[in-house]
Amino acid sequence: MRSNKHLVLITGGSRGIGLGLVKKFLAEGNEVISISRSLPQNPIENVIYYPCNLENAESRKQLITTIQQDHPKLSVIVNNAGISFDESSILENNPAEAFSMVEVNISAVLDLTLSLLKILKNQPEAAIVNVSSGLAISPKASVGTYSATKAFIRSWSQSLKQNLAHTNIQVFDIAPPVVDTDMTKNLKEQGVAVSDLVDDFWKAWLVNRTYIPIRVVKVLDWIARISPRLAYKIINKAEV
Repeated sequence: MRSNKHLVLITGGSRGIGLGLVKKFLAEGNEVISISRSLPQNPIENVIYYPCNLENAESRKQLITTIQQDHPKLSVIVNNAGISFDESSILENNPAEAFSMVEVNISAVLDLTLSLLKILKNQPEAAIVNVSSGLAISPKASVGTYSATKAFIRSWSQSLKQNLAHTNIQVFDIAPPVVDTDMTKNLKEQGVAVSDLVDDFWKAWLVNRTYIPIRVVKVLDWIARISPRLAYKIINKAEV
C-alpha cells in the first residue's frame, strides 16, 4: 500500500489505538476522518470529525449517508472502535452489555464496511483494516463475549480477503495483545504502547502484509497452532 494520498476513515479515533492511527496516517500525508461517540475536546488540525454512536443503527445509517454523499474519494476504512464488559456482569445481571458489544464490535463493522464497499472499489487502491485481538486466537473467560466478537472479526477478515482478492481492496487484520489505553487502565497486565502497535502496523502496511499479530500475539499464534489447549491455559492463567 502507498503511504500517502489516501482518505482514511477511522472509528474510535479519539483515543487509544484509533488516535494513534489517526496521527500516523495524518503525519504520512493522508486525509483522515475520525469517528467517535462525541467530538474530542482537543481536535487535531486537518482531521475531519463526525460524532456517531456506533451502537445505534440509526446513528450508523446517518453517518454512512454523510460519508457516501460528502466523501466519494474514501479509500481506507479502519474498523477500530470496540467496547468490552466483564463477563461476570453479563452472566449475573446485565445481558444488555453483551448485545452492546455485538452492536459495536460486529454490527457496526459490517454496516460501515459493506455500505461503503462500492466507494472503495472506485479508488485505484483501497483497504479495509480490521482490529481484532489476540483473544480471537484463544478466548479469555473473564471477557468471553468480547473474545467471541473479536474471533468473528478475525474469521470474517480472512473470508473478506479471499472474496475481494480480485479487486483493488486489500484486507488487513491487526491482532493486538493488551494495549496501554484508557480501556485497559484497570487491568493488572502491562500493555504494549500504542506507538509500538502503530509502528508494527505501518511496517506491515507498506509491504502489504495483511495479517499483523502484534508483539506477544505472534508467540500466542504459534502456540495455538501447536496446542490450542496450552494457548487457552496461558491466556486464562488456569489449569485446563
